[in-house]
Amino acid sequence: MEALATGGFRFRDPRGEILPDAGTLPRKRNDRVAALMEENRRCGLNIDAETGASNWQGEGMDYDIALDGLFAADGGHSVRRVESLAVG
Repeated sequence: MEALATGGFRFRDPRGEILPDAGTLPRKRNDRVAALMEENRRCGLNIDAETGASNWQGEGMDYDIALDGLFAADGGHSVRRVESLAVG
């Protein structure tokens, strides 16, 4: 890589050949971000820096609760019901 007098850079491959310019990002990129943020707002989504934050505090996994939630979301039976069918 070499810095150019214009403020840009020139990149070379391992053989020393100059790599072609990659071009520039479209100027309307910020418009797409703004449109996405507006759509999220219209849908009642408040996405911010805390959106992906977990409430997990290091406690062990409760597999019964997790599976009950998955079965309920799928319209299926609870874990306790499935266990009683398997035993009985």
